[in-house]
Amino acid sequence: MISSIHIDNAATYSNITIEPKQINFVYGGNGTGKTTLSRAISGTSSGSYHIEWENGTNLETLVFNGEFVEKNFSERISGIFTLGEDDDKTARRIEELGKDIDDLDDEITTKSNSVTGQREKQQEAFLQLAEACWIQRKTFSRFSETLKGTLKGKDTFAKSCLAKAAEVAADGSPQIEDLFDEYARLYSNNLQKQERIELSKLNEIAVPEACNLLTEPITGSGNTPIGAFIDYLQSSNWVKQGVELYPLTKGRCPYCQRTLPAELETEIEAYFDDRYEESVGAIRSYQATYAPFRDRVIQSIEAIKESVPNEYDVNEVNAAAEALNHVLDVNLSAIKQKLVDPSSKVELSDEAEALDTVKAAFGRIDKQIAANNELCDNISSARSDLSRRVWGLILHNLSSAQKAYSRSVGGCEKAISSIQAIIANKEDEKRKKQAEKAHLETTRTSITPTVDAINSLLERFGFTGFSLSEDKQSKGMYRIVRPDGADARRTLSEGEYNFISFLYFYHLVYGSLETEGIDTPRVVAIDDPISSLDSNVMFIITSLAKEIVKDCRDGKHGIKQVFILTHNVYFHKEVTFLGSRSKWPETKCAYWIISKADERTSISHHADNPISTSYELLWDEIRDIGDAPNKNAFNTMRRILEYYFSVIGGIDYERLC
Repeated sequence: MISSIHIDNAATYSNITIEPKQINFVYGGNGTGKTTLSRAISGTSSGSYHIEWENGTNLETLVFNGEFVEKNFSERISGIFTLGEDDDKTARRIEELGKDIDDLDDEITTKSNSVTGQREKQQEAFLQLAEACWIQRKTFSRFSETLKGTLKGKDTFAKSCLAKAAEVAADGSPQIEDLFDEYARLYSNNLQKQERIELSKLNEIAVPEACNLLTEPITGSGNTPIGAFIDYLQSSNWVKQGVELYPLTKGRCPYCQRTLPAELETEIEAYFDDRYEESVGAIRSYQATYAPFRDRVIQSIEAIKESVPNEYDVNEVNAAAEALNHVLDVNLSAIKQKLVDPSSKVELSDEAEALDTVKAAFGRIDKQIAANNELCDNISSARSDLSRRVWGLILHNLSSAQKAYSRSVGGCEKAISSIQAIIANKEDEKRKKQAEKAHLETTRTSITPTVDAINSLLERFGFTGFSLSEDKQSKGMYRIVRPDGADARRTLSEGEYNFISFLYFYHLVYGSLETEGIDTPRVVAIDDPISSLDSNVMFIITSLAKEIVKDCRDGKHGIKQVFILTHNVYFHKEVTFLGSRSKWPETKCAYWIISKADERTSISHHADNPISTSYELLWDEIRDIGDAPNKNAFNTMRRILEYYFSVIGGIDYERLC
């Protein structure tokens, strides 16, 4: 049945929604919007409306209003097929099949609801996964380019995670900060190819060959007595310094100022022979070579450092260069010390090893530059690889949540498959029963019983000037005819026309315009059926309408839901009357009041019937007057008398006056 009706921008309706029950009594004055509501139910409203069906199952709608009359009462009227009464066994079988089909519909609905429940469980599991995914989304929000297109919302990101799980293996080994450093580099605007480090000039600087004299003491000739004495004292450097100062002392000792023997000078000069001078000269030459070597090395290192892009860390190079500089300075100091004290032994540190350390540090930076250049050449694949590792880490972090989701969804899918198999079997069984029922209906249905029933009612209530007749020229059609067979449709009074129209509608509710589908589930709406009718006809229409309502309540004849719309208080009171001590249950019945103010329709819901009869309302008006004079009192009393005699008593009030 209909679970909600939404009407907007239709006549005087603006964004109105109602949620009807199984039985709905709608009261409203003329022009308030009842017909617009009935048109929405029938699907013929010219405005914007939307009908929500329970369980998403659309039912046939039969609506009695002006449009129904215009559509169905042309020169020829479609015949209404109903079941004949000549074969009780077949009738019982059709009824039995109808109940079976209804039971199957209930079972299918129950199973479908179970499927819906499983889908809701899946959705709940998805929402839980989405929350877990969203936490990761916040953690990895810095990777906007890598995750581009997946960050629009929780659902979108969760679906992306599920899709990636089928493509990328979870991997928890990368560190997020390392990945982000790589991301920042790959998506940096400054990423470009760079010049490689050139070490050729540094490699061209030859390290001076080792000088063996540095490790040997350099002394004079020990073949003379004074020479042997100097060697014994190991004071050749001290004596050599004295010799250099001797010319300034005028024959005296530079140290003690005593006059020295003439032969002593000769003996000392003989001690510092040519070999001694050559050795010292060799040391001095080595010093002259080593100092420029040091300067060239330091200058080359500084020049190479200047060529390194600022983004690279040169601290390792600086440390290695400082260590090399220290080695070179220590070696120069050692050479100087050797010249000061030729008789001493000095050893130089290995500057080649320190220089190799500097080159290795530059080499590591060069590898980074090479990697950068390779990155520039293969930027697309590098970004793809980064994306794979980023998603791998995300999926690793989501592994527990995703396993829980997979377990839940997998269990639901198994349940859904099982339930859907049951539904398919029930649907197949339903189709077979529908086919059998349709076949039986086709063999037993006829339009004649409807003609007989309508004509019987017409005759019973004094409408003898016209009747329905089967059209001999058009099979399955009716005509409205006079007793002489002439077409009576155009000469009917408004009351006659309305009465036969409703009788036709009433039998259509219990029949079909086709040979089958007589008790197809349907929604019935009746909009103001008593216009221009006298009290006798109003009574029969009220009785027929109440019968439709009760059959809806009892689930008979496929009537699943009913709407009764009227502006007539008496009709409303009678059709809603269930018994002096009975009332329609709130779970099944709803009362609605349609009103209009400032050209805007409004609809209010009531659990109990809010409408009294006009007779009661008139007496309430008299009671409210009290002792105060009221010029409307006489008019109100006139209307009370008129209602009492005409409506309740069936007496012509005008003739009594």
